[in-house]
Amino acid sequence: MGYRQQRWNKPDLLMTIPAHPRRRWRRGFDHMELIGDRLARWLNIGYSQNSLLRTRDTLAQVSLARHQRHKNLNQAFTLETSVYGLHIAIIDDVITTGATMNAAAQLLICAGAHTVDAWSLCRTL
Repeated sequence: MGYRQQRWNKPDLLMTIPAHPRRRWRRGFDHMELIGDRLARWLNIGYSQNSLLRTRDTLAQVSLARHQRHKNLNQAFTLETSVYGLHIAIIDDVITTGATMNAAAQLLICAGAHTVDAWSLCRTL
């Protein structure tokens, strides 16, 4: 098996999908903030911990059917920093239907982000 190196455009800024407020409170921390901070340092890119915020206390996505997930996240996020012209990478722990990533990416693009990448640690099949 051979090795293939592919060139990629490094993002200007990494953002994490904010944890559901109840889950963050139960755990006492947001695991994706820890991962996002370490990953941004490793890649030598900017990291914005509190720029993408949840504005609504949504139902947990895991409990919803596919069609309900997109509706559940309607206006669930707000942006606290300018992303105009930037290449943004957003990261979450799991992608199932893509509803969460899609909601965050749409917000970033509407705010003027040049490019938005969706990164994940896992993807359900």
